[in-house]
Amino acid sequence: MPCRHVVVVLKEMNMHPYNYCSDYYAKKNWLATYAETVYPIGHQSEWEVPDEVKDIIVLSPHERVKSGRPKTLRRKAGWEKDKHNKCRKCGELGHNKRTCSRRHRKYK
Repeated sequence: MPCRHVVVVLKEMNMHPYNYCSDYYAKKNWLATYAETVYPIGHQSEWEVPDEVKDIIVLSPHERVKSGRPKTLRRKAGWEKDKHNKCRKCGELGHNKRTCSRRHRKYK
């Protein structure tokens, strides 16, 4: 399903939002999914598990989970420009007034 922002844009463009939805969300597919009876599974001790599945050993991942919110890299749109620090004293990019190497010089 498209998010609500996309739905608003599609409505502004006089386009039908359901044309951009997956067929999984169509009414006929929902009805077909639940048309058959779904039986609950029994207790785990009653399961018939093949030997080749029982012999599989699942190991934990080797990666260490870092604490905190994960960093994400956002792709910038074509109209967005990269932000660079611009020095107020010399006007060059890449540093600011406080870290300017020419900060003790006098400008006229």
